[in-house]
Amino acid sequence: MQSLKDKVAIVGVGCTKFGERFDTGFSDLLIESVKEACEDAGVAPRDLEAAWLGSFRPWFAGERNTGSPLAEAMGWVNKPITLVSNICATGMDALRNACLAVASGVYDLVLAVGVEKMRDLGSRSLSETNRSEGHPFLGKGRTAPGFFASSGFGQPNVVARVRKASSLKTERRKKRKMRKKKKKLSRKNMRKSLSTLK
Repeated sequence: MQSLKDKVAIVGVGCTKFGERFDTGFSDLLIESVKEACEDAGVAPRDLEAAWLGSFRPWFAGERNTGSPLAEAMGWVNKPITLVSNICATGMDALRNACLAVASGVYDLVLAVGVEKMRDLGSRSLSETNRSEGHPFLGKGRTAPGFFASSGFGQPNVVARVRKASSLKTERRKKRKMRKKKKKLSRKNMRKSLSTLK
């Protein structure tokens, strides 16, 4: 069975300048990074067959919660574009889906791109929006890691480690008892053998 690395390659990458770019719009950031990635790959944007747009909340920047902001920014018509919004895993999930589409043979050349404009709503835009939107956890000022921890994400691993540690302690106790028994037996056997020598 072939692995994904035998079927898929990342042939070009692009990245915008990081910073508080209030003068640069959502679409501008998309165009900048897509053009750079296409130049790096040596392909034209029109050669891309499909795209995955990763963005946690595009509407922060006044965009719709669909893939259309990318289509409009690039002037693409009749190209399938999927919006991926998966909290902290958004970027990874967009890339994973793009890779799986190529590996499956559906497409030969695709794009995975991510963009965020969370600060366009003000300095505390993310926390303010979570409160005003009434998110059950984040709306109370909780962070994503805090949310994941309280939801039990990762607990099976923690439980497994605790069980493993306690089973190791039990195993060590048993080994200690066995060593003590062996010492006792060996002393007893030595005494017997010494008594027979007398």
